[in-house]
Order: sequence, then C-alpha cells, then structure tokens
Amino acid sequence: MKNFISTFLFTSLILFGCNNSKNKVKIDEKDTVSIENVSIIPDSIIPDSIITIDTIAKIDIIEDALLFPSSYRMVEHTELKTIVTSKSWKEISLNNRNYQINKADFILSEIGKDECSGMMTQGIKSANNAILFFSIPQITDGKLDTVALSINSITPDKPFEFEFNDKKFKLKASGIDFNNDSGVLNAKNEYILKLYSEHYPKGFTLIHQNEYNDTSTKLVMITDLDKDGYPDFIFSSPRHYEEERYLIILSSNKTTYEGIRVFDC
Repeated sequence: MKNFISTFLFTSLILFGCNNSKNKVKIDEKDTVSIENVSIIPDSIIPDSIITIDTIAKIDIIEDALLFPSSYRMVEHTELKTIVTSKSWKEISLNNRNYQINKADFILSEIGKDECSGMMTQGIKSANNAILFFSIPQITDGKLDTVALSINSITPDKPFEFEFNDKKFKLKASGIDFNNDSGVLNAKNEYILKLYSEHYPKGFTLIHQNEYNDTSTKLVMITDLDKDGYPDFIFSSPRHYEEERYLIILSSNKTTYEGIRVFDC
C-alpha cells in the first residue's frame, strides 16, 4: 500500500489467495466496490517448517498484506479499488466475545477529499465490524482461540510467559522501555522482542525495530492463525505517530506480513 497510497491511525484487524473461486465485485455508478464471499483454499501446512534460529536474518517482509477499515489517501482514483480487487481478502472480527476469521465483506466509500493533505481519499467500510483485513494464504476460516493478555506492552524488565497447546513460551524484550516516562529511548533507540521455547532456547527474534517517534510496539493477539499448533502473533508497531502499522507473524514460515496507513498532515 505504501507504494500506492499515502494515508490516514491505531485500532483494530485480515486475508488470502484463492484457488478456484474469484472475488465477486459490485461497482455502482458512484464508484462503490463491494467484495463478498471470497472462497479460499489454504496452502498445505508443514509443522516442521517452524523458523529456526539460524534463519532469523532471512525473514522476509511482505508489504501491503493487511488493510484497515479506515480511510486511505490516493493519487489515482482507482488505486484502492485495484488493490482490493487484485487479491483475495479475509477479515478478523469480534462477535459475541469471540474472534473469528471469515471471508472479507466490505465496501469502498465514495471518493472524497482529505482536507489536511488535499489528496483524494476513499474509505474501506466493514459489514462485520472487522478489525483487520488480510491476504495471507496460510490462514483459514474459523473461530480463534486466543491467549489472555494481561499486558500489551512487553518491557525489558517484565517478560511475558504463556502456555499454548500445553507448551510453555516466553516473550522477552530488550532495548526501549515504553512504560518509562523518564527516558524511553536507549542509546540505539531500538526495541528487540524475542520468543523463547523448547524450539528456541536461545530466543527467536520477532521484532527488531529502531524507528519510534512517540510510538511503541504493542502485542495485539496471540493465536494459531495457520493451524499448525504453534502460536502466531499480531502486533501494532508504528514508527511515527502519524502512521498505523500492523504486523502478522506466522510460525509456519519465515515471513512477516505488514500493513501500513499514513495520515500525516
């Protein structure tokens, strides 16, 4: 999205590639697009593909894999329409206190004007109060069992321990202490978050970020998105206070999926 659009915060979450079925797209005379009932056939999942410590440096970032139910700035009036119709999307929504993954159901609003930047703007409106849309082939439909989070900001002095499928895990941070008002930046202005478990006794790096401008990294969700029996993570980690940035990190591949929305003025 970064290459197409400069845009508009921090809140809520998601999606995939399909095989035999295609997006059903509705476009009316007001240039409104509706996408619904996108069928997804997931890639095969190999449990042994858990990321190992010696491959940390090779982790890829897939950009524009996430969208937000919000407003986006555009240079060309077809930019957002092209993005939502060129991929298959799913969503994470909260219904009856349960998180659920379903086929994306949203529409694009009429094109307007952003008063701050003067650019064209268009919004994504969810029919199911989704918190995130995504296009990630490994993630399948269904209810999500999530780990109860007692904190969302993991600081260097307070590791977060949890159990997942009867296995013990620990998240441990180093670098910036986002809860320390007297001096949140270390010498390198960096934050490192590692996952420790029987697979990663020396720690596996989930987050290594050195750009923060009145922002912080927050843990949004721990769940099994790719159904391999191991925890996956969703983080909010903007680098600037006028940026919304989410990351989905799966245990089944060497990839971080990223979504960014900019709303600087």
